[in-house]
Amino acid sequence: MGLLRRLIERPLRAAGIEPIPTWGVSEYARDFVHAELLRKLFAAKAVDCVFDVGAFNGYTGHFLRNKVGFAGTILSFEPLPEPFQALQEASRSDDRWHAFNVGLGAESGEREMNVMNKLWFSSFLAPSAATPSNMAARNVVTSTVRVRVETLANRYDDLASQYGFTRPFLKMDTQGFDLQVFRGALTRIDRFLGLQSEMSVIQIYHGMPDWKEALAAYEQAGFAVCGFFPVSSDDQLRAVEFDAVMVRAD
Repeated sequence: MGLLRRLIERPLRAAGIEPIPTWGVSEYARDFVHAELLRKLFAAKAVDCVFDVGAFNGYTGHFLRNKVGFAGTILSFEPLPEPFQALQEASRSDDRWHAFNVGLGAESGEREMNVMNKLWFSSFLAPSAATPSNMAARNVVTSTVRVRVETLANRYDDLASQYGFTRPFLKMDTQGFDLQVFRGALTRIDRFLGLQSEMSVIQIYHGMPDWKEALAAYEQAGFAVCGFFPVSSDDQLRAVEFDAVMVRAD
């Protein structure tokens, strides 16, 4: 079936038609609207670089290239060794996609990172008892690893000089650590034309901010909301996390 499906899909995509399995319609619709918003934002603000913080295995890079159609520079930051290897492989054949094996935060140094049962949930923060039951088994610490952490502000000037960008966008997905990344960027945050941050309605890590605190910090720095996109929900369909896309308002 896999080969047959690929044979059928290829001519359809060449004709501008995207075949969607029934079970994937909802996710595809969400991704389409998300990608369309980023396309418009990037065009309106002439964005030439995306800082992909919390890159994991390269999902966002693929999304930017294949769904958004972004052709500019991508700078992906991932501190965990295993997903970083996948990220390196994903970016290897793309001359404008660069991967860095480092975390970003509010302070430079070394820090213990919790490796969760499901790698995607790994975080500098510890799991919270508030984690919904449909996520709890995945959000369990199985080991820790010591990783290097830097601030975005300290890296910014060297990266801008090396890669030649002037109009960047900041994407953050760091499992409860986005506001720390943002605070480490404050002396350069006025250079960013927009941002995307994963926000939490239910705090699944100890010490993470809720969405209202994060949103207030971003708005105070001059960003305004473009759209919200659901990421996860509990077994009663209550929102747990969502991505907020914001644009510089001034």
